[in-house]
Amino acid sequence: ELSREDIKSVIDSLVYDDEVEEYADPTASNWGSNGNSFDEKKWKLTNRISPYDFFTETPCGVCPVSDSCAANAEISPLTCKYMDDWLGSKNLQF
Repeated sequence: ELSREDIKSVIDSLVYDDEVEEYADPTASNWGSNGNSFDEKKWKLTNRISPYDFFTETPCGVCPVSDSCAANAEISPLTCKYMDDWLGSKNLQF
């Protein structure tokens, strides 16, 4: 079983790794005070910028015929084999 200190240690590690950040909760009874008690603190995921370039990592970003691709065209995201493979959506209906 995790102790209170174990949980605090995990949260501190996530804060140091910039995965979560402490934030002020305006609904808390201690709003405007230091709120140093572990029980009074709140955390949320950070809004870090992703190190990935999602445009070039998607099939469309590197597709040689993307200029010809359009909805209801012969080349379309709905009929794209590469998109199906990337999304794992071969059997999904849109």
